[in-house]
Amino acid sequence: MTTRKIASATIRTQIIDCLKKPRGYRIYDQDQRYLDRKGLVPVKVVEDLISHFETYEIFELPKNNPQAPQKYQYVIPYDDPKLLIHVKITPMDRKPPIVFLGFHEHNTGYAPLPKIPIKKGI
Repeated sequence: MTTRKIASATIRTQIIDCLKKPRGYRIYDQDQRYLDRKGLVPVKVVEDLISHFETYEIFELPKNNPQAPQKYQYVIPYDDPKLLIHVKITPMDRKPPIVFLGFHEHNTGYAPLPKIPIKKGI
């Protein structure tokens, strides 16, 4: 069993803060089209992500290139349509900060990332 590294509370808070601002995030064009094909409204998906990120841990995405910015991942379930969506989150340290979002179907053949409740006060 592999150990997954959890994003720090500071990073999680920065991501949530960016998602709460209309210009604080950007969805890549191809991923916007993916959501459209699945009949999902991007603003609603972002609202769902905020709710999940305020409740559950976000995981670091393993890096192949040490110089690349750290990316994070999460799997969000939807019942209608029955779907698991893998979310790749790339916070960029800009002024103001921005988060880039990528979406694709969770189709790795492995179990989705676990839902680990945030430990309050940490």
